[in-house]
Amino acid sequence: MNKKHKKSTRGAKSAPLPSEEEILEFIRSSDRKVGKREIARAFNIRGDDRVALKKRLKEMKDKGLIESRAKRIVGAGEMPPVAVLDVIGPDDDGDLVARPSVWDEETQGPPPRILIVERKARPGRKAEPPPGAGDRILARIQPQKSGPFPFAARVIRKLDHRANEILGVFRRNSRGGGGFIEPVEKKARGTFPVKPGDGGDARDGELVRAALRRDRR
Repeated sequence: MNKKHKKSTRGAKSAPLPSEEEILEFIRSSDRKVGKREIARAFNIRGDDRVALKKRLKEMKDKGLIESRAKRIVGAGEMPPVAVLDVIGPDDDGDLVARPSVWDEETQGPPPRILIVERKARPGRKAEPPPGAGDRILARIQPQKSGPFPFAARVIRKLDHRANEILGVFRRNSRGGGGFIEPVEKKARGTFPVKPGDGGDARDGELVRAALRRDRR
């Protein structure tokens, strides 16, 4: 009776280390969070070769090609697919321009100028008026391969300013649950704590709208 032997994966060879261009293309094309683990899995990097991958990612970070945000890797100066924008107003050419509400100039450089494109009206509905200077909007972001604007944005909706709500970036605690929210409002001071269990399914680094709850403190 012949015994079947399982193939061992121990000692299996990794694929060749991806180039900087291949890594950047993978980051740009991914619609999910990208970290070192996801890159290693996508390019079949195993064992000791993970050290070489880690070194390459560090070199790319030192060159300014990529950056880390909330434990994920993104291309330097890139925008998420959905973001909050502050409308600056029309420029000299009449184009409606906005800038990111959340942007760290120390690590990301000058904020990009984003072109707001007209949103098509739904069948049977009137087209909504475009936002104006000073408005804050939630928009879908699309990178541009050419032209003076690196990104274009289509308005999802205007954001109102309710006294009992804040809009900000959720930072989850690594231990004990909960976390805090970094508000996108420039007038807001400090951060807002989130108790364990109140964060719901919000992920670390995700843009959230939260209701303020007063307690004794």
